[in-house]
Amino acid sequence: DADPGSSVGQTPATDPDGPPNGDLVYTLTSLNELFTVDANGNIRVAPAVVFNREERTSYQFVVVATDGGMPSLATTAVVMVTISDINDVTPQFEFDMYFARIHETSNTGSSVIQVSASDSDEGSSAEIQYSISEGNIDNVFAINSQDGLITLSAMLNHSVVSLYNLTVIAVDGGAPPLTGTT
Repeated sequence: DADPGSSVGQTPATDPDGPPNGDLVYTLTSLNELFTVDANGNIRVAPAVVFNREERTSYQFVVVATDGGMPSLATTAVVMVTISDINDVTPQFEFDMYFARIHETSNTGSSVIQVSASDSDEGSSAEIQYSISEGNIDNVFAINSQDGLITLSAMLNHSVVSLYNLTVIAVDGGAPPLTGTT
């Protein structure tokens, strides 16, 4: 989540020659639309660049330091920039809606359906916890917060309630946490 102009690192080079032969000029051999290098070898994010770790996780390029001698001499450094993840992706359920049928005489603990969400962030930002937020009349259903398995937690009575419309939420472990619903 680096802002344009923020520092990525430095590739300092030295030349024992005095000026002007020892004066160094830094250049990038590629990706100069994404990164810049200044007269001191400081590498920065170029203006108006926004990185997205979900699209690309790293960038590699070469910094060249060339001296002012005649003929000029140069040295190179390979730079690898790894894009760190931020919690910028909301958990997405596999389906917008899930449908299940269960017989009224099913035992408590019977499996009803398993919901599934994913999050393309990394680490704790990709860890998902499930819960039922609406529609669980008389707490007839329970959901495993880790795997999204919905089970019966009480006996059904079709003559009292014949249709349940549950809202399930998936919350990731990022800071701040992001939520998806189905």
